[in-house]
This record gives sequence, structure tokens and C-alpha cells, in this order.
Amino acid sequence: MRCADEAREAGQYPTAVSHYSQVLEVDAENSEAYLRRAQVHRLQKNHQSALSDVNRALRIDSKNAEALLLKGEVFEGMRSYKDASDTYRRALATHPGHRDLENALNRVQSKQSQWANKSSALLLLYRNTFVIKYSVGFH
Repeated sequence: MRCADEAREAGQYPTAVSHYSQVLEVDAENSEAYLRRAQVHRLQKNHQSALSDVNRALRIDSKNAEALLLKGEVFEGMRSYKDASDTYRRALATHPGHRDLENALNRVQSKQSQWANKSSALLLLYRNTFVIKYSVGFH
């Protein structure tokens, strides 16, 4: 796994994925290899593969705080803020006081709030445009 880690640190992501995959061919229950491969997929913005690998790691070790944190981060990368928030909350139920999980939950709640504000502003803009268009007689 050392070669895979070195490739990841050097930014050689396809090589790192290949090496982690080789580790998993030998030991399919290696949750750390799934987790590290998921991290590489996330760095490549390959969210579906990252989510698949992190879920495999969690099937092996369901209470792994690092895996739960990564799963939330993958959801954030997908802009699935509700899923990220739910993941962080469930993780904090198992790991109360975990600073990284608390920070992640605060971050995603802020993003949810910003997204809600932008959505409200767009809806208001659309509604006002519609009202102006049809009240002035543009048909």
C-alpha cells in the first residue's frame, strides 16, 4: 500500500487507484484501502466511485469516523447538502464531540443556508419578471 500512498501524494491518481485496487484484489476486506482509494476518487471529482468505495469501507467498519467524514465530503462535492448534513449528524451520534465532524456539519449547514437564500432570490426574480411581463401586456 506504500506505493499507492506515494503515488497519491505525488498526484499520480490513476496509478494510486491501480495500486489500491491491487491491494484489494489480495485483501477484499481492507477497509483502509477502500477509504484511501475513495479519497483519490474524490480528489479526481469522481464522486460516484468515491461514494461506492467509502460505502464498502463502512460495510467493513461501520463506525469509522474518517470514512463517515469522507462520505459527507463526497456528498458535499456532489452539492447534496442534505445527504452530507444527515451523514455528519449520524456520525456525530456515534462520535460525539469529534471536532472535524462538528466543523463539517457547521460548514454544510452554512452552505445549505446560502443555497436556500440564493434559491429564494432566484424565485423572487422569476416571479417579478413574470408579473412585469404580463402586467405591461407583453404576451
